[in-house]
Amino acid sequence: MSKKGDNHFNQKDIQTHLKHILLEDYLKNWSQVFANANHGKSIRTINFVDGFAGRGYFDDGHWGSPQIAMNRLLYFQNILQQEYGNNLRFNIYNVEYNSEYYDELEKIKLRSSHPHQIKNFAGKFEEHLESIISFTQGKPTLYFIDPFGYKGVNMTDMHRILQQQSNELLINVMSYSLVRNLPIKSSEKELCNFFGVSTLPPDISEYLRLKNLNIDTPSNITMQDLLKLEDDIIELYKTQVKSCGSNVYTLSKRIHSQINNNIYFHLVFVTRNRKGLIEMKKSMVQFEELRINAEDKYVAQHRIDTIHLQDDLFSDFNRHESYEYQNFVSDFFTHFNKKPNVTYAKIIDFYLQNSPLPFDSVKDDKSITHFAKTLFTTNKNLIKTTNKAFKDHKDLAENNIITSSLPPSFLSNIVKPPETYEQIHLF
Repeated sequence: MSKKGDNHFNQKDIQTHLKHILLEDYLKNWSQVFANANHGKSIRTINFVDGFAGRGYFDDGHWGSPQIAMNRLLYFQNILQQEYGNNLRFNIYNVEYNSEYYDELEKIKLRSSHPHQIKNFAGKFEEHLESIISFTQGKPTLYFIDPFGYKGVNMTDMHRILQQQSNELLINVMSYSLVRNLPIKSSEKELCNFFGVSTLPPDISEYLRLKNLNIDTPSNITMQDLLKLEDDIIELYKTQVKSCGSNVYTLSKRIHSQINNNIYFHLVFVTRNRKGLIEMKKSMVQFEELRINAEDKYVAQHRIDTIHLQDDLFSDFNRHESYEYQNFVSDFFTHFNKKPNVTYAKIIDFYLQNSPLPFDSVKDDKSITHFAKTLFTTNKNLIKTTNKAFKDHKDLAENNIITSSLPPSFLSNIVKPPETYEQIHLF
């Protein structure tokens, strides 16, 4: 249903700030990609769908997701038109169940610079999905699915959305809401619909059991146990959503802040386009730096002076910091060495979805492309490629076969990568 908690819109909490930071950063990257691709092509309209829109603003003056999308996309549209003569247009569709919130969305629409490009729906998301799909069919569309819990978001509907090759999803999977709604009689059925399963898997049942114990008392339960179960639950969701067809990519980001340890969730991104995967991975890596800045600003604004923020051992920031070239090579050895039909595209897809590395980086050399260049070019006698035309790594040809024959001893003698691209002799 809608985000209808009595106090939800009184003040924008830190988790919502962080969630919207990731959304807005991806909207920036996403819109720029289509703007660049628009010249000389048939792409004229891009769509953004906010399935659980809320009222669009908070009492403390901060914007909700509908206004963030309108501001980012429609302002960018004006710049494209005025400065570049680019006629790319963004349509925005908002769905809201609460009638008072819907009325506020209508007011925001009328104040917009392009009200004819905004359409608000009153009611439940699943009730309007068929109409939205028909309106957006054949056009690139990003669905932001952000319910207050998990009700009204069925896996079958996510699969319907992904039937369109150009559709993408950013879904809020709220781990703690599983526990909050446990006593509700219909919870198990709703959870099964959400995950697309007939019965609750053991991981979810165990997570619910542990979270409902008093973990402050001495026991064998650790935060690592709970985080492991959380990861398993998110992987289940990603596996289920990918089951709708081939070439479906997923990423996830845990949204958590020590400013408020009681609320946390995961944003799961789903796309059938590798470019979308690359851009979201860029946003998710960039998010760690943006998160720190947002927390510092939040602490200062709310005069929180007793908190000491420190990343836990399992944070994405620490994963990125500790993942080095040796880890990259070890993963390559495990998943691709001496395996048949390995393409360069498959290698890129694996690291984008399973490593903390971005596709490339302008700040340093810790990226998939840099580590791949190092591995392939310094071991030409052990790693062969059928096509040497991808030296800039922008051509991810599916028929570019990589054949490797690294011996087991190779892992114990990994040479550190060069510090700059100039030191690498390209193909």
